[in-house]
Amino acid sequence: MGMSSKERQNVVAAELAATIRESGLVMDEHRKTCRRFNLGLDFPSAGVPLLAGCSRRPAALGTTAWGPYDHRQQPWPRSRGAASLWENQPMEITSGAGFAKFMANVRKRTLDVANAIPPEKEGWRLSEESWSPIEILAHIGSIEHALWGASLRAGAPAEPVENFSSFATIASATDYLTTTRRDSEEYWTSLSPEQLDTQIKTPTGHSMLLRRWLALAPEHEIHHRSFLHAYRKIWGLPSLPLYGLTFQQLKELTSSKT
Repeated sequence: MGMSSKERQNVVAAELAATIRESGLVMDEHRKTCRRFNLGLDFPSAGVPLLAGCSRRPAALGTTAWGPYDHRQQPWPRSRGAASLWENQPMEITSGAGFAKFMANVRKRTLDVANAIPPEKEGWRLSEESWSPIEILAHIGSIEHALWGASLRAGAPAEPVENFSSFATIASATDYLTTTRRDSEEYWTSLSPEQLDTQIKTPTGHSMLLRRWLALAPEHEIHHRSFLHAYRKIWGLPSLPLYGLTFQQLKELTSSKT
């Protein structure tokens, strides 16, 4: 027996509540990727994503396309529409366990996309210089382990592995993601608030608070996941919904309430 309209609405609401923090990060990455490939996909400016276990103290997130950026002075506006919101409501990680839970949701959506890749497209490349879906997934795991995962126990990021010749299938790449994530989660959940406030050395040699450095981890994964979404469009496959429903299904659900 199918769900009633009210039950379906509750399911959607619960899913959105659990994942809306990710939306502000993913929308701009999708927009940039789709503009690059001229795929005709776009999204409205997102709101302010706040990680699980976060507060609204000044944070450092990265570089901006709209002028000089000092990670010690200002937050990172994800889009012009959200810039004014970001000015006073930046993202900050205050719980290692909360961050691990948030990253588990990010990874779930990455694996949903990975597991939907047709077998004949696993080794497909947009060009000779581009990565295949297998290599994109292996890169996500490699960079997480080296920059934001268990390697940080030493107080600084490690050298990432960029030779992916040992990964022959999507399954081998997702197995690697599972292994590296297990190590990452063990490290993240062990972090106390005091440890999150310690300084680490970035690959460029700069010092940064660990909690601010970790905030870059979901950005990286979502950025590369957006390539897989773009590949689907190039292959002529339907877009995968981020939150369980397509845009058309969401429109139908909300219109039934009026």
